[in-house]
Amino acid sequence: MQISRRISNIPPKCKALFIPLEIKNHLNYIMVMIDLPAEQAYFLRNSDAKRVLSLIGDAGGRAFFVGGCVRNAVMNMSSPDDDIDIATNLPPESVIQCAKDNDIPYLTVGIDHGTITWIINQKPYEITTFRNDILTDGRHAVVSFSDNIYDDAMRRDFTMNAIYCGIWGKLRDPVGGIYDAADKNVKFIGNVYDRITQDYLRILRYFRFVSLYNIPDDFDAVCNIIYGMKNIIKRPSGERNISELKKILMGKNAVAVIQKMLDIDIFKVFFNVDNLHIEKYIHYKSNISPNIYPPHYDMAVLCGDTILNVSEMFRLSRTEMRDIKTILNTTNIINGILNDAECPYHIMNMRYDISDDILHIALIMSNKNNMINDIMSVKLPDFHVTGNDLLRQNIPAPLIGQTLKSLRLNQLKDLLFDLK
Repeated sequence: MQISRRISNIPPKCKALFIPLEIKNHLNYIMVMIDLPAEQAYFLRNSDAKRVLSLIGDAGGRAFFVGGCVRNAVMNMSSPDDDIDIATNLPPESVIQCAKDNDIPYLTVGIDHGTITWIINQKPYEITTFRNDILTDGRHAVVSFSDNIYDDAMRRDFTMNAIYCGIWGKLRDPVGGIYDAADKNVKFIGNVYDRITQDYLRILRYFRFVSLYNIPDDFDAVCNIIYGMKNIIKRPSGERNISELKKILMGKNAVAVIQKMLDIDIFKVFFNVDNLHIEKYIHYKSNISPNIYPPHYDMAVLCGDTILNVSEMFRLSRTEMRDIKTILNTTNIINGILNDAECPYHIMNMRYDISDDILHIALIMSNKNNMINDIMSVKLPDFHVTGNDLLRQNIPAPLIGQTLKSLRLNQLKDLLFDLK
């Protein structure tokens, strides 16, 4: 059988080689092998990472870079911050012995799933044996080890995450991930239902990748499958969920993805929130530059006061929750200012107590975009009166805060008359 695929989007300077590969009687299966130039992949310039592959090769095994670092290189988005994951045909015991033979410190925390972590120059390198998932419950998996790269590829989530790269930059692509990565097309490996029931977190990972890259042609079809599964989903841990949500909110397609998650009830399944302020969120995203604020600011806009009632589902830090409360409280205060003539002064007065970033968001949420430039462009006048000054004037302690605000407001009206 002749397999023909479009190769116009293969990364620049990469040379393609199509080779027949006989795997489990898949006699017609074709695996693409492509040379990836080192200048396009930071991990190929990482001598410690390459040493891992070299030592495993010396021990009689085969090892490959795999996952996000390879995907990003194919997309021409490689970064020194990319996590470097390594897959090998050697069983975990042999990976441990190889570390011992070369005096390399190692950790065995993930050994049940085939992962041994080597520590080289104080940096961890996870080395995982090729494996099959033989039993899964949507959260955990029982695995068996394999010496076959195809087995390992078929248990992964998306085609773009199943591209393997050797020590000299030769890519091995058992499932067509190079084409999808080059197109930024998020595609499950094999049957969508099967891939998701192996690990329900893959639902959020799917939405994260779609938000970050492109909306695929089969997006609605995949979402319909996910919708049909909503009553059987076992919710993963809160920390993992919120980590994925933050990345979804930072993607270029965040609004479309959140809207779809709301439409198919998936946001409620994972975060126990269904009354999202999607219109406010659309307004907010259309009035800020991409990714200038952290994702918990997005959560404040999207979820409103509801997030305060289900904070245990979001597992946010104290600092993040404090910011969210400040955004919501500031928005309520701005909405409560009835005197339009004095509104700019009251808002300017808030700049003494909160950051301009939070005030910026509150103004957008309050539909006062027209005031942003006028207020933010004005240098905040110095104010020299302190709480101790007021105490010396016998002002009762409970009234100090409000008195300071009143004095600042009067000063602003005197100095910044042009805000009227």
